[in-house]
Amino acid sequence: MARARVCVCVSAHSPDPQSLDSHHIWPLGMGGPDTADNLVTVCPNAHRNVHELLRAWVKWDGPPPWEIRSHFGRYTRELAERGYLLWVAGGRPPRRALDGG
Repeated sequence: MARARVCVCVSAHSPDPQSLDSHHIWPLGMGGPDTADNLVTVCPNAHRNVHELLRAWVKWDGPPPWEIRSHFGRYTRELAERGYLLWVAGGRPPRRALDGG
């Protein structure tokens, strides 16, 4: 039997997630594009955590203190940073929502 696809947020999920999410690295609600190169597959927990950490990046207008970032995994930190940097490079379009996308 084939093993289910899993996200790469951790070395191994146990048990495998029941579902996977498509996460927009630069979230749609922040003006990001709905394109294949702006999508990654993550488990629902990682998806929620990336958005939570991205909100912290926006709040701090850059990297939040390590005391905040250290509570998230390496992959989550990388995705949140990439999303923030894409948003900044895109001219910081109006934020409609940080929860979607």
